[in-house]
Amino acid sequence: MHLKVLAYFDNPSKWLKDHGINLSVYAGGAGVGLEAGIPELKDRREIYDPIVQDLFNRGLLNTDRSSLHAMMTDSGIVAQRTTDLGRNFLRYISFA
Repeated sequence: MHLKVLAYFDNPSKWLKDHGINLSVYAGGAGVGLEAGIPELKDRREIYDPIVQDLFNRGLLNTDRSSLHAMMTDSGIVAQRTTDLGRNFLRYISFA
């Protein structure tokens, strides 16, 4: 699930489009997009908050779990949240 969450946050807009998900939310937190993009995480903050915090602590995301639930615009909800390290790691494992 860590890898799935990391991949989602690398390009949320593309992830949602590739999975046929139309996110019709105009305000909310990044968690709203994550729950839409990975349906098995819907209403499962107790699962994805620690995953996001772990990815943040390891330098793969630039957003910690507290930021997932802060109000933002629709473009903020689907903003890229991977760090350079996170993007490089995803590229590395996609070639393995």
